[in-house]
Amino acid sequence: MAQLKYGDSTLNFGDDNKTVAILQVATARRFATGKGYFITAAAADDDGNETNTGHWISPATPLRFVYDVEDAYGNPAETVMIEEDDVVPYLEAMDWPIGVRFGYSAARGRYLPFADEAMRQAAESAPSAGELAEEADS
Repeated sequence: MAQLKYGDSTLNFGDDNKTVAILQVATARRFATGKGYFITAAAADDDGNETNTGHWISPATPLRFVYDVEDAYGNPAETVMIEEDDVVPYLEAMDWPIGVRFGYSAARGRYLPFADEAMRQAAESAPSAGELAEEADS
């Protein structure tokens, strides 16, 4: 399972190595400026209740980016090719108070927990990082 591990917490990305790879590239660039960022995720908790959780990702926090080494059929996972156009939306989102968003979709009934005016306008006109990853896979 593709994951971001930070401190004693884990964010799971299923079999989505590309999202983790893009996040790793964007994180390296962000940390090079000495800045942290938020990841805000909509997901079900251990009891099945929907939650919105903001995770502060800081240069001071040890991170591990974990990738699947096999696909669902046991074949070696493909090498992920990252384009600049993949990384830019993540870098832009890292400047927002809510940060990089995963799991939000009006179609799934999941909405952002808050937004400032500038972020709200940008969020309405741009897909979330998770939606970008879904588009890339289709």
